[in-house]
Amino acid sequence: MSKYLVVNLGLKSIRIIVFNEKGSQVFVNSKPVHSNLRNNRVEQDSKQWEKNLKDLLLDLKKTPLAKEIKYITSTTSSSCIYGIDKVGKPTTPVMMVSDKRSMHQVSKITNLKSYKDSSKKYHYKCSTSSTIPKICWYKENEPSIYDNTYKWLGASEFIHHFFTNNFVSDPLNAEKAFYNGQEYDKEIFNNLNIDKSILPDVVPIGTELNLTKNISTKFNFSENCKFIVTTYDA
Repeated sequence: MSKYLVVNLGLKSIRIIVFNEKGSQVFVNSKPVHSNLRNNRVEQDSKQWEKNLKDLLLDLKKTPLAKEIKYITSTTSSSCIYGIDKVGKPTTPVMMVSDKRSMHQVSKITNLKSYKDSSKKYHYKCSTSSTIPKICWYKENEPSIYDNTYKWLGASEFIHHFFTNNFVSDPLNAEKAFYNGQEYDKEIFNNLNIDKSILPDVVPIGTELNLTKNISTKFNFSENCKFIVTTYDA
């Protein structure tokens, strides 16, 4: 029987759950993730995400289930952001959804005419939990880090890249970055002097991606196993 692996990266833990074709859980394992709290900052470490995920998958590899998995997908918390360089190493900690340091950037964005016009049409929401104010905080306060960052990822995009080496997001996660259903909002990005290339490409929910050969080999997945793009867990 085929099996299905779900990776759940939440605010307090990362879990892997294997389901059978009847929807019953046949394997569950988890590891905690830690948040660093300081004043209005709430941060996590993507290196801890990666280490914990690898450890969980190595535990799964010890069972006969890994080879039986047909599809892998993820469900995650939303509205967190961190930077990576061109070789995939993090340039920043993860700025979590409840991090409040981008209040000034929120005010700046919501006062833009382009934002006011587009938000009426596309019902954008902009708060300290949104993606773009967080990126703008780095742009204005840590310009050298911003300049050395190749892509900005969230929790979902971290998992997509881990398994497939693709930088992709889904439309619902991308809405947090002023994605209007067709593209990231050109006028707002132009006003903020942000290039959309720093964000992942947007693909439909349900998109199938190939696992990298390294991941398949290291964790004993079938060469026919696919990753399916889903969305956040709210």
